[in-house]
Amino acid sequence: MDRQLPKVFVAEDEPSGLVLFQLALKDKFELKTATDGIAALTAIKSFLPAVVLLDVNMPGKNGYEVCKQLKEDAATRDAIIIFVSGADSIEERMHGYAVGGDDYVTKPFDPVELAAKVTRAVAVRQAMSQLAQEAGMAKGMATEVMANMGELGIVLLFMRNMFISHSYEDVARHLVAALRGYRLPAVLKIRGVLGCFEIGTSGIIKPLESELIDKLATGGRICDFEGRTIFNYGRVSILIKMMPTDNKEFYGRIKDHAAILAEGADARVATLDMDETIRIQRVALEGVIRDTQKTIGDTNQVYRALKLKNTSIMRELLQKVEDLYMSLGLSEIQEERLSRVINSACDQSSALYDEDLAVSAQLANIQQRLQEVLNFHK
Repeated sequence: MDRQLPKVFVAEDEPSGLVLFQLALKDKFELKTATDGIAALTAIKSFLPAVVLLDVNMPGKNGYEVCKQLKEDAATRDAIIIFVSGADSIEERMHGYAVGGDDYVTKPFDPVELAAKVTRAVAVRQAMSQLAQEAGMAKGMATEVMANMGELGIVLLFMRNMFISHSYEDVARHLVAALRGYRLPAVLKIRGVLGCFEIGTSGIIKPLESELIDKLATGGRICDFEGRTIFNYGRVSILIKMMPTDNKEFYGRIKDHAAILAEGADARVATLDMDETIRIQRVALEGVIRDTQKTIGDTNQVYRALKLKNTSIMRELLQKVEDLYMSLGLSEIQEERLSRVINSACDQSSALYDEDLAVSAQLANIQQRLQEVLNFHK
């Protein structure tokens, strides 16, 4: 029995563009096509593909209109929608996301990259199906939490959980649990010195959602657009995909609660980043201490060897001078004076090495004190 290929639908009004799609996808997917929006809607409802590639500009209905209708139909709302367009502005992408799009491909596209993107989209669609049952269970748990704790209780539980969060994943997991408690479909992204972590309340974050979060991260602390709100607090961004705009009082409270959650998550991530920075600095400092200790030890050995060699040279010099006394015809007093000068030079030379060793001892003391500081802060 042949393996069933994943279903992919392409809506493209340009014949040349349609050929490119078919060449890129026909061997890997069960492919159907349409050249206008109205025909695409009819075909998609009977074909029920996992992924739909929509040209933005089509006759009859454009890609945005087709997407909106697909998302309003229970039979087709779970299909992954990838828009295809020659435009690449943030406004176009935000509009595509607002009507339910999952990703965005800019023309002209690379066939290999397109096939890879569609393959990932099919995997996401399969994962979403697997998560649907888990999401239903989570919704039931969220209802129970709301009934037992109330809105503020969710915030308090979240703040308590921040104290026991030791990774970005821990922070994100507790943040998702709180958002589920408010029955808010959302996605979030954490950025820090350890990298990025992103997740959604459904377990999936769309590529277009991830891209929009990045592009809107500098757009202000709280940004509203088309029934959605993004909260940006430094290292944490939360995109709530469906705000309760029909209930103004609840909407206002949710904004306050979500802002507190984002700020609390950011504070915890900042602490985790600080811990990681301190750890990195500590490792670097320990390396410096080890290198310093080795250098001091090596230097002391060199000083001792040089001192011994210098002492030997000076003694040999003194012996040679004493051997010359008879031939120089010096008086006893002159010999004694010359011997004192040479001995004094020997003593001064040795003292120089002793001073160098004293400096090394001071450096060793500093190294020991640094090590004690490190041990104290373990």
